[in-house]
Amino acid sequence: HPLFMVEYAFKKAKKLGKQTVVMGCGVGPLFKKIHQKSLFNILKYTDLLILRDNHSKVLLESLYKGLKNEIHVSLDPAVICMSEYLNRNYFNEKDEPYIAVNLREFPSEYSKEDIGKRVNGQLQRFTQQLCDKYSENNIRLIPMHYFHVGGDDRIFLNSIKLDLECQNLSVQNKPLTLFETMHVFKNAMLNVGMRFHSVVFQTMLNGNNIILDYTEPDKGKIGGFISDVDGNSFYQNRYINLQNMEALDISITDDINENKSFEVELNKLKEKTAIYHSLDNYLS
Repeated sequence: HPLFMVEYAFKKAKKLGKQTVVMGCGVGPLFKKIHQKSLFNILKYTDLLILRDNHSKVLLESLYKGLKNEIHVSLDPAVICMSEYLNRNYFNEKDEPYIAVNLREFPSEYSKEDIGKRVNGQLQRFTQQLCDKYSENNIRLIPMHYFHVGGDDRIFLNSIKLDLECQNLSVQNKPLTLFETMHVFKNAMLNVGMRFHSVVFQTMLNGNNIILDYTEPDKGKIGGFISDVDGNSFYQNRYINLQNMEALDISITDDINENKSFEVELNKLKEKTAIYHSLDNYLS
């Protein structure tokens, strides 16, 4: 339903002669016709459309056969922030080895099926297994979202902590700054990410990470991001889609080697995000 507010704003902007841009966005989940229609109306009043992955372009073209917008595809704008961080070679403190984990309560709006209870149970079981397997290391549950609207991650993370009572498990309850969040993921011996931007951060900054994708199989933003940045199938055995999995098991970490991580090619990232630096060239 929040799409309706954006639809109104874009329509009003065009009446006032303002230019409008949709950038860094994905498409979906859109299960209801009323929401699909609202998106179509938003795009009708959009001067420049930049999607953040190719999956979204394919989905958009399948939903709207008569779409007149030119569809540009880049990466999520957060990648620019990650690139700047990496370029500056910040000093890395020698923390005690730890594993950084971002989980969220499964959002029901991302699936047609009622699978939330099953997925949440699997996430708790996986956390227990993680604590047991890496008993000599601290397991740090790191929120990526601290606001009530959109689901404060700390509620779910603390419920896991209280249920499991693992001695090496902790929750980051004090909000971290952007810089602190990047530092935590950059210096972890292993990362586990579920929220979209935790996956972006962990992939770009560290590369030794496991991805738990809660979005739609073959359509969601997490799968779309990995598909666009991972040309060598590095994440083939480090990726699980939570919607179609049979079980989430700690065995996914068996072949993880701290010395083998995803290689970020900054020059290619710069090319893929160039459109954000030259918006004036695309607007009249």
